[in-house]
Amino acid sequence: TLESRKKPAENKQTAKAVYYLSRYSYSTVYAGEDGWKSIIPIYGDYISYKIAWQPAYFWLTLVLEIVSSCLQGTLETNDSLMISMIIVLIKIILAIISIMYSVKLARAFGRGTGFAIGLIFLQPIFMLILGFGDDRYYGADK
Repeated sequence: TLESRKKPAENKQTAKAVYYLSRYSYSTVYAGEDGWKSIIPIYGDYISYKIAWQPAYFWLTLVLEIVSSCLQGTLETNDSLMISMIIVLIKIILAIISIMYSVKLARAFGRGTGFAIGLIFLQPIFMLILGFGDDRYYGADK
């Protein structure tokens, strides 16, 4: 019947859930961590930074994102050029850290620059390749 079919939005949500559960779990297992650690939202990101780089950069990213969000909230009540410039600077720093993280993650699993570029631009696809591939974990690139 028509009622028994899932709506396209429900199928999309199910696909997203499967993706997020499998995305890091296999790559964390390859790196010697338990797979369940990757499905806890903030802790999973911490473990991912630990695998690819250093946990300190996770904390820096988290603090910068919180500061950026708070500044954007104040920007709604006060239209200040200085706050706008600080927000733009924080976003640029976060983008640079994200690019460096992708390069470090590719190196941690023995992949090259091309794979790092794929992680930067098509992260969902390349994380699945990394998670389901047979790459060996070489360690975090400090």
